[in-house]
Amino acid sequence: MDTSDSVSKGFFIHNPKNDKRKHQDPLSEIVSEDWYRGYSKVWRSIEKRLSNIEDDAMQALLKDLVNFIKKPHSSINQIPTVILLTGVNLPDHSVLFNKFRHKLRKDITHHVVMLSSNDCTSIKHTVEHITCQFMKKSEDAYVMDIDDSDSEISDTHLKKSDCNLHSLVNWYNNLKRNRSQLVIVLKDFEGFQTTVVSQLILILSGYLEYLPITLVFGVATTEAAVGESLSHKITSRLNLKVFQSQPSVYFLNNTVNKVLLSSECPFQLSGKLFNFFTSIFLFYDFSVNRFIQGVKYCVMDHFYNNKVVSLLCRKEMKLMKYVSKLDNDCLKEIREIPSFKKFIEDSKDDKLVTDDDYTKEEILKQLLLLRRAIKEFYSGVHVLYKLVKGLPQAPLGKQFREVYCTAMSKDITKTSEYKECNQILLKFLSKDELESMLKEILCILKVGGEGFCWAVADLKKLNDELQNIGLNPVSNIEESPTKIDLNVKNRSQLRKKLAEMSSKGPKKVGYEIIREKIIDFLMASLIPSCITPYTEWTVLWELVTIRDKEARNKVVPRIRGPIHTALNNPHQYLLCDCCKLEDDAEILPTMPDICIAYKLHLEGGPLINLYDWLQSFSTIINPGRSLDNADDVDPTTQARFTQAVAELEFLGFIKSSKAKPDHVTRLTWGTNK
Repeated sequence: MDTSDSVSKGFFIHNPKNDKRKHQDPLSEIVSEDWYRGYSKVWRSIEKRLSNIEDDAMQALLKDLVNFIKKPHSSINQIPTVILLTGVNLPDHSVLFNKFRHKLRKDITHHVVMLSSNDCTSIKHTVEHITCQFMKKSEDAYVMDIDDSDSEISDTHLKKSDCNLHSLVNWYNNLKRNRSQLVIVLKDFEGFQTTVVSQLILILSGYLEYLPITLVFGVATTEAAVGESLSHKITSRLNLKVFQSQPSVYFLNNTVNKVLLSSECPFQLSGKLFNFFTSIFLFYDFSVNRFIQGVKYCVMDHFYNNKVVSLLCRKEMKLMKYVSKLDNDCLKEIREIPSFKKFIEDSKDDKLVTDDDYTKEEILKQLLLLRRAIKEFYSGVHVLYKLVKGLPQAPLGKQFREVYCTAMSKDITKTSEYKECNQILLKFLSKDELESMLKEILCILKVGGEGFCWAVADLKKLNDELQNIGLNPVSNIEESPTKIDLNVKNRSQLRKKLAEMSSKGPKKVGYEIIREKIIDFLMASLIPSCITPYTEWTVLWELVTIRDKEARNKVVPRIRGPIHTALNNPHQYLLCDCCKLEDDAEILPTMPDICIAYKLHLEGGPLINLYDWLQSFSTIINPGRSLDNADDVDPTTQARFTQAVAELEFLGFIKSSKAKPDHVTRLTWGTNK
């Protein structure tokens, strides 16, 4: 047998076919769709503005932190330590610390270690993490923001035995620039065990002569948390400096006022939806990041559910370009939008139904009017906010977002709070406050567009009157005062005379008259003309306003309903014929054990007897069992029942009863009596 012939017949090389379907990105189809391109373009511009505002808000704090770490510390017995009060908005802490690390690496040192309490359960693990992150440049530690050519750390694999402070000292001495600071950040100080932190401080203080270490404690509560956790012996080894980050509400107001609640934003949030997101922020997590992610989901859902939105939810300067791209399907969809459909019915113009070119012109016209109405609406809200933000008890709220929510939800000028603000302004607004307020309002109206030309002209006249007015009474003060005739004969005449005198009231000074004229012009003329919700009278407002009622359940899902549905009717999710119910109260033996146990436990009272529960469970899964041997439950059934009960306990439906050991207590959704 020829060996070469055998080999040639036995080995063949086949290049695999280039099957694009196997390597195709599952998101590629979505990314190529029109709605996604429109959404991504809009959201990228929003994210860019959000990032700039975030950087500006944190700039002062980060600068102070860097200056403290950079300056030399004379004491060799105390570790320079920063207490960074971050607030309770835990989901946003990672953003702050990432920017802090980037700032440190840019201005001071590349050697920054981030520690989390989850990874530092003992002093041994803590030291290993510190030395590993300092000495090792790898993916499982951290990646430096410098080029490989400038790296001072070798890529050699570190052994666990080398992860100690003695090795760290040797590594530091071998650095090209061995004067670099070594910064150790404990992101969640309260989560660390007290003994671990105490031992770490004692150990590091002994190495200050060899290692220029700086500690940073991220504290979510107050600076007292450090003193309560660490003894005086430990804190005496620290040179403490406290820094306070801005509260999360400050970041929310910055984000909302400058980006989302602006006429420059391509989309608008309805009052109820915005109030929902704000309530989650204030009453649950104080997370600006989750607030933004919730809005992001609603924007994406808004674009996805309406093809026309991706074309027309744009800035004013680009509307003409995208209106011209509308095809027959888009025009048909627009004609079915409620506000435009009503506009066609009211105008009785047949061309809006038959002539596509004419319809496009009208759509562009209405969209431009809509953008103008939104711009005027925001100007009106800003004017009102300037007037009422400093009033006692703040009837309409202290924040711009509060005034916006009310104005978007209803006609704010007809509310009792609006009337109360009007009365307070007439009574307590001083001349200096009014002058300053008028300057700010005039600036707002000038930016608001040509629609406020009349208001600007009238306000300038009133402002001139205010500047020229004195505080003298309107009547001639040199005129001799009128003598009051109190020559009365009885109480009835005296009462009438006093009532007549009180009805005349004191004379108004010139400032009071002009103040009343200005407040009346603003509150009764200017603001009502532009602050009516544009959703009540404009056309095609549905394209730019996000008001999806289902967004609440999608962003913050309701857990109770789906869990009950899954356990009460598993066919809803499993889609199997064996679990299909003809009646909601029916219990089938083919259902999962936990579903059978759950439906049986719903029939019990506050306390459920485990033996009775087991017997009912056994009867269902073994329908042919003889009732004479009801007490004999096979071990398999007992094991299945025990597991189902344990799963229900894990989910929080029941708990063991201390009063009766053979009973369990129901915990959820009331009890049946």
